[in-house]
Amino acid sequence: MSGLLLGLLALGTAGAAPVVESFPGGRIDWTNQQLVVTASSEKGAGAMSDLKAVEQAARGTLAPRLEAAARQVRVDGGAEAGVLIDSGGTVAEMLGENLLRWRVTETRYYTSGRVELTAELELQAWLSPAVIALAGGAEDATLDVQQTGVVIDARGTGLKPSFAPRVMDAAGQLVYSATALSREAASRVAPAVWVTDPADAEAVARAGAAPLFIRADDVRDSCDVVLDPRDAALLRVLADETDLLARGLVVVIVDP
Repeated sequence: MSGLLLGLLALGTAGAAPVVESFPGGRIDWTNQQLVVTASSEKGAGAMSDLKAVEQAARGTLAPRLEAAARQVRVDGGAEAGVLIDSGGTVAEMLGENLLRWRVTETRYYTSGRVELTAELELQAWLSPAVIALAGGAEDATLDVQQTGVVIDARGTGLKPSFAPRVMDAAGQLVYSATALSREAASRVAPAVWVTDPADAEAVARAGAAPLFIRADDVRDSCDVVLDPRDAALLRVLADETDLLARGLVVVIVDP
């Protein structure tokens, strides 16, 4: 890695633009791992003239809107969370329960009587059961390696973010996915951090000041990273000889 890049990574850029996927009424902040949804209700006649009633009505609109948005979040290999929720079993049940962990982070009152609520759902807190179920890596804190993490530059490829991105070689063989994480890591961190700038503070916090820097050669099915043979081999060596991937020390850079 160049000295310039190392310097940038060590410095960090707190003001870098996050990776945000917007949709009507909300957004997914992939850098900060949050689903954000907004809903409102208008003040009307009768019981709805009570501001608290208007606020409650907005909350009633917010809950199903957030659930509908959450079902469309891409999890592993582009599979949407709704598929996992509908699949049945323990993981699906836990995802359904965790979906209730959203919280209202802002309430705005307007002179017209309208009340607008913004709610956030932390993706890690919600989706960790799905990743833990896949995780099979092992951490070894005694390992001594030069690299501090992995940075995958996917700018210019059109890669779409997902909670647990898959990285593969040109033959379609997995090099990194949720299966590489240890169960302990899967319980506390997302499999990857998404940024638009390698010097983003979130990237530095995850991959450290001396990461292995590789570039996506292609994208498969919009959400899977494809590496050229050289970079795939480098990542496999890192997977075999270190616990960096088991700890999820992976950053993906995409276009703003």
